[in-house]
Amino acid sequence: MSWSGIRAALVAATIGVGVVTSAVGVAVLPLAPTLAAPTPVFTLEFGGLEPGVAEMRSDSFELDREATLVDFAWVERTGVLADAALIVELCGIGPGCIDPTTAGDTFFYPGTMFVNVTAQLPPTAQGGEPGVLLGQFTFTAPELASTGWDAAPWLAAGAALVTVGVLFAALGRRPRRAPS
Repeated sequence: MSWSGIRAALVAATIGVGVVTSAVGVAVLPLAPTLAAPTPVFTLEFGGLEPGVAEMRSDSFELDREATLVDFAWVERTGVLADAALIVELCGIGPGCIDPTTAGDTFFYPGTMFVNVTAQLPPTAQGGEPGVLLGQFTFTAPELASTGWDAAPWLAAGAALVTVGVLFAALGRRPRRAPS
């Protein structure tokens, strides 16, 4: 095979790969989410709890987009809170306040969410010790199509490959000499 045949095959292959890369990027990008579903964590400290006396603590977090609460779990319960009776309430824009341990799938609009936890030690427990609660909410959210900068890597890869193909074509040209 002559140099011009090899050069033509390289140019065609490089441009073809660039076009395919760009097409795959454009086809796949609408399927990729731009934001993950939120999984906020909160920490509350209780100190000096007395047996049989209920105390409440609160925390808040920002829900950055519409989402559905699908699960709630205690990540950690230390000190006297390991044996305490706990009542959890999640308040946000949408349904108002709910018990996340029994609510099932509940839709919330973006905004400030408030977590209220009431703790009560059993009457037979030793009081006065501190304790810490660490809880986590799990939300699902609709996927959003990628736009703008999310598409940049795919489009840049395709453009780079097309540019290399054109560069091969330009550098491979040899000026024709007039017959002597």
